Amino acid sequence: MIKKLLNKWTGITLVEICVVTGIYSLFILTFYATMDVGLKSWKMGEVKADMKTTAACVLKRITDEIEKSDDVTITAYSPVDPDKDSYICFETPVYRGEIQYASGKGSLLWQGHILYYTLDENKKEGNLKTKILYRRYIPHNKTSPYKSDNRLFPTLLSYIKNYTDDRILTEEDCKEGQTLRRLCNKISTATFKELYGNVNIELTFKENLRNSTDAKVSIESMGNNSLCTETYFIKASVKAKN
Repeated sequence: MIKKLLNKWTGITLVEICVVTGIYSLFILTFYATMDVGLKSWKMGEVKADMKTTAACVLKRITDEIEKSDDVTITAYSPVDPDKDSYICFETPVYRGEIQYASGKGSLLWQGHILYYTLDENKKEGNLKTKILYRRYIPHNKTSPYKSDNRLFPTLLSYIKNYTDDRILTEEDCKEGQTLRRLCNKISTATFKELYGNVNIELTFKENLRNSTDAKVSIESMGNNSLCTETYFIKASVKAKN
């Protein structure tokens, strides 16, 4: 009698263990799926915020520098084909963060040209093609300390295309004052248009975001089960004031 009771009790325990294990497994799977959605949504928000912050900083820097320029020195090029590279070039009176003036005259001393231009990144992720936005400073004085004390009249930069290819930079070009600088590599298109000193700037940033087919993250698909594209467009208008 006692043996029969023990066997019956043991059978019930095994069933209970199986039930508890099944419930626990379902709980773990549900928890994982929820965390997967939450983490991916958080990551997507982080990428979007970073993209907007970068775009705002880049645009503010360009507009601030154009404001200090002279409208006759501005040269902008934006091809009809958005996949082609674009640029904007202008002269600046700024040296080490300060506008330079001729002693006793109050006239501006022009220090060099600033050139912003795009180049293809030469790699693709999914269907996304990106560009790199570069900033290059070309000082009038080619030797240290790169400060000009006699340039009273603003000028245009000649042969701009010679300065938009990093493959032709010499060792002298890479020294202080002439360094090629990468600002960002999430740009899809950059448009610069100038008319009577007014410059219109349009930047489009794109970033691929990872999608989870298991967690069914609610984001727009671009025809790929594992990728989606976040796009951010920003523009501004600025006028040279010097």
